[in-house]
This record gives sequence, structure tokens and C-alpha cells, in this order.
Amino acid sequence: TQNPDLYEGELIGSAVYTPDKADSTLRIPLNTSFGYSFIFADDSYFESTESFHDFLKGIMLRSYTENDDGAIVSFDITNDFKITLYFHDEAGTSSDFTVTANSSYNVRFNMISHDYSSANFAGEIDDDTQPQDSVSYIQAGGGLISRIKIPYIKNLLENKKVAVNRAELIIKTVPENISFEYEYPAIEGLFATNYVNNDTSYLIPDYTSSVSYLGESYEDGLYRFDITKYIQDVISGNTESNGINIYSVNESINVGRSIITTGKNSDPAKLIITYTEL
Repeated sequence: TQNPDLYEGELIGSAVYTPDKADSTLRIPLNTSFGYSFIFADDSYFESTESFHDFLKGIMLRSYTENDDGAIVSFDITNDFKITLYFHDEAGTSSDFTVTANSSYNVRFNMISHDYSSANFAGEIDDDTQPQDSVSYIQAGGGLISRIKIPYIKNLLENKKVAVNRAELIIKTVPENISFEYEYPAIEGLFATNYVNNDTSYLIPDYTSSVSYLGESYEDGLYRFDITKYIQDVISGNTESNGINIYSVNESINVGRSIITTGKNSDPAKLIITYTEL
């Protein structure tokens, strides 16, 4: 359900913008009617930050593209975002008034929607009855996650009491996606969580001991996950093996994607377990 407090409001300005590494600034001329709203606002709105928030709820920046030929651009609004009002009085004296967003009082967030209806894998999303493909997709920005299932993990060490010395999950990207020099590089880091149900998943126990855990880094076309404690818990019957969810780190501000190989691929993902029989 859409939050009723989040709405687009009225258009106050627009600009044609082509991303350019040599010019990192986006300037949008705003309607004079928006400027007049500051001029005629009650003075009480400018007495405190809280009062000003009652006057100006926020600004939404939205992109529009033609012919599906768009781009993904990020801006550092914590330091450089500002709205400047230029005006003059009856005597012709010019002045300006600037509103900045580099304050802990200001909330900033992204709203991202995805449309997979025309994707060639659209019918496979959230449908585990479909035959497994040789690749799987991970997309940040609230997009796609991949779920890895190891249904027979208990059978590997059936009737054996073991101590798992190390369990390493190695996830590989497809060859076209293994270099940061390519046009669409792989995601820099991935998280692994223990899937419980469609509403719940938990960070696997190997990573809950560190409050600073930032995911597994992408290196040489691989993501390596140390899931030793997770596998030990599964084998010992302390954790249900419903699958491992793999998704992007910082996915609220990231918009990258990774294409990884599956068990049906000629160069599949691997789980390497080193253990000692007790």
C-alpha cells in the first residue's frame, strides 16, 4: 500500500540533463511561483528548523527518459544540495536566500520501482517450479535477489558426527561480467542471509558476531562466503536449510547488478566443506 504521506506534488521546475564526468552539477531553474511562496510565507516558519519543515516538506527529483535511453546517476546531496532564491526589493537591492540539505535534521531517501514485464526471465521470477537456468540475477535498489538451495547437505555427512573446520561458498559471475572495466560492472559486495520464509530471513551466524560486517567483496570474478557455522548448524540439526538469500550490500543506494552462475552452469557455484570426524 502506498504511503499517503509520499506523493509527487506539483511540478516546480525541470531541466534537460546529460550526465558528464566533466560537469557534476545539476542545476534546475524553479518556477517563480515557488519562489513567491517563500516571500509571502509567515515569519514563524523561519524561526526554527522544525517550523521550516512544516513549510517545506521536501523536494523530489525524478528522471524522465525518452526511447528507454536513460542513465543511472547519483548525487552527493549531503554537502552540495541547495535551493537558492534570488530576489530584489522595491529599491532594486538584490539579495538571495539559500536552503541546504547538509544537516542531520534532513531525511534523504530513494524511491525505486522496477518493471520486469518485458524481461526475458520475467516468467521465472518467484516461480520455483520453472526449470533452473544456467545463470541467476542479483539487482540492487530493491530489485532481484538469488536464492541458493542445498537440499541434500545433511545427506553428505549422514550418520557421521563431524566438526566443520571450514565451509566456503564460492559464487562465480558469468565471464562477460567479471571486470570493473566493462560497461556494467558486477556489484562490489554481496550479503548472505538464511532464508526462513517470504517475509523473514536472518544474517547467517558466521556474520552476526561483527557489527561492522560489510558483505563479501567481489574479486577476480568471485564472491567468497565463509559459512562454516551455518553449515555446522544445518548438519547438527540446529538450523533448517531452506536456502541462502544472496543480495547486494547497500542496496538502498546501489543500483548495480551481478549475473552469477548456478548449478546448471558448466562453471557452477561451489560449496567446499572441510571437516573432521569425531
